[in-house]
Order: sequence, then structure tokens, then C-alpha cells
Amino acid sequence: GAGATFFCLDALQDDPWGQGSGSGRGGGNQSLQRGSVIAADFYGASNLLRLTDEEIVRRISKVMLPSAVPAFKSASVIDSWVKRFPNAVTHFAPGSETVRPPQTL
Repeated sequence: GAGATFFCLDALQDDPWGQGSGSGRGGGNQSLQRGSVIAADFYGASNLLRLTDEEIVRRISKVMLPSAVPAFKSASVIDSWVKRFPNAVTHFAPGSETVRPPQTL
């Protein structure tokens, strides 16, 4: 089976609107924030390569993310980008585990 790690990029990067310092979660003008930027990184996922981009996005947004973070059930996907890297290996940044969404089995 495939494994996955989800990253909330707005928690890892500076406020995209330049309204505050640090994370998009707390910094800046809340009225300007439009949501979160989520990245999903799959490994051991050869069986997902055959799926369409739309099916991958649907599975992430409607099944996988809500199972990890129930608040995602009401989220809408505004934009998406799917890239496939067969036989590639992920290199995680040290310390990034502290800003990942909670993961449960």
C-alpha cells in the first residue's frame, strides 16, 4: 500500500500577503486569508500513477485529509497541481514533523 505525508504549507512559510510575520495560521490580517495550502506527498504509490489528476485530488480532499483532520470535510479545493515522480524518493526537512497535520491510524 501507499503511504502519505500531508504538509500545511502556510504553516511552514511566511504569510503570503505580507501582513505579518511567520506562519499563515496566526500572522497577518485574517480577513485576507483565503484558506490553506496543502501538499500531499505519497510514497510506495505506484498504484496511484494510473489515476487521473482529478481522482487523486478527490481522494486526497474527500477521503484522506478528512480522515486525518475532520475539519477538512467542509473544505473546497480551489486549485490543484499533481505531479508524478515514478521511482523518486522524498527528502523531509528536519523539524517539519512539528507543523504537519495530526496523523492517526
